[in-house]
Amino acid sequence: MNFDRAGSKDYDRVYLALLCQCPAGERRRAELEDLLARHRWHSEDHRVVFEALAGWRAEPETIRGGLAARITRRGFPDIEIEAYFAPVAASLETALRRLRAELAAEPNHSAAPSDRSVRDRDAAESDRTPLNCGAAPSGRSPSKRNAAARDRARR
Repeated sequence: MNFDRAGSKDYDRVYLALLCQCPAGERRRAELEDLLARHRWHSEDHRVVFEALAGWRAEPETIRGGLAARITRRGFPDIEIEAYFAPVAASLETALRRLRAELAAEPNHSAAPSDRSVRDRDAAESDRTPLNCGAAPSGRSPSKRNAAARDRARR
């Protein structure tokens, strides 16, 4: 994929792929995560994947092995993750440059980070919550939980 000619959803996928594939010790990974916390996501699925990744300091192999479970615990079991581990034709530096420019061009980008502490807290809580493979809590089916989670995300 040519990063310069990609559409908005493609950019989102590239950013998430770089986040998934970047070694935990890479200092620019933290910068990428900080910029993505203020990024306006063009897909609900991409936003959910980012929230599952935010604050998770792990090597790519660990992320690949645990990302689907983290997303499922957030109420989105149908998100495919393989695209985030496919090779990308963009460097981390190119993505950081594009994100910096994108955020500088958006007048309201500074409002988004205020929700980050809530997302980080929720992610930490979801990591401690065991995966419920039995009946859904309160008698709600998984599809109703997904719909409720999406409704909350839109607010």
